Amino acid sequence: MLFSAGFENFRCTQCGKESTNVVPTSIIPMGGSCAVAGTAWTRIFRNAIWDHWVCNFAGFASAILLLWAIYEVIERVTNRAVRNGRCPFCESKLESTGYGFYDGLIPNPWELIIYALTILASFLAHWLYRIL
Repeated sequence: MLFSAGFENFRCTQCGKESTNVVPTSIIPMGGSCAVAGTAWTRIFRNAIWDHWVCNFAGFASAILLLWAIYEVIERVTNRAVRNGRCPFCESKLESTGYGFYDGLIPNPWELIIYALTILASFLAHWLYRIL
């Protein structure tokens, strides 16, 4: 399927509420956004690196690193408590109740924002490079 995710469920030891940490694993949308963003980075590197293959590799590596960096920033901002093992409701310790993989999910809005920001930031960098 197009959108998929790995997840881990947690339960609070004090209040009993459950939380889930979802990690997007949608290969096709990730690859598509990195391909589009990679073209912008490749155009930037084309003026500095004359070898075509090295230029393409540097462009797509930059797009992948940018995708990862944007994901990390959004993940830390939106899911800080669960990542630190604390309940987002009462700040008590969380215990893991299971994990798994879902295929064919409706995409999370944050996941779509990550893909859009990856493309937008790459073309913004290309636009700034052309102006400067």
